[in-house]
Amino acid sequence: GLVGVPFISVDNQHGAYLSAKCIADRITEPADVAILEGIREAKNAQDRKVGAERAFAENPNITIVASETAHWKIDEGYAVMRKILEQHPSIRGVFAANDMMGLGAIAYLEESGRTDVMVSAYDALQEALEAVKAGKMLCTIDQQPARQGYLGIQAAVQALHGEPLPDEILLDVLLISQENVP
Repeated sequence: GLVGVPFISVDNQHGAYLSAKCIADRITEPADVAILEGIREAKNAQDRKVGAERAFAENPNITIVASETAHWKIDEGYAVMRKILEQHPSIRGVFAANDMMGLGAIAYLEESGRTDVMVSAYDALQEALEAVKAGKMLCTIDQQPARQGYLGIQAAVQALHGEPLPDEILLDVLLISQENVP
């Protein structure tokens, strides 16, 4: 077998921090925000929640009024956004730990006429890039999956040649907003 092949990923906490900071940087007066979490037992979901909390905590005007799981799903993002909006109608921003939940939240917000609520997310799916272009999503995070795949193949070849490899390789994430959306 290939012993010593590294885990290749991104710093999920940092990516979530950057995405939530898109919202935090635009809030200049007291405001309520929410977090749509992934599956709570998953390490990437935990890291993304911590990153978003850190970004929001840096702005003294922000209060996190809800942090709910939507299990990475678009329909649950919609349902959880409905619940949060009913409980906290003054909400101004939502960080979604993935694009699917963010797109679900946006769908509910649009149906409710709440285009004033900022949404940022994570994954840079095509649908999210289109939402960023349309001004419906503030920003998303590109994990560079093609680069991750390339590095995985490169590491496998190096392992076959007996070359030493690190246990982990973390790639930088790319923040995608209206200024740089492809």
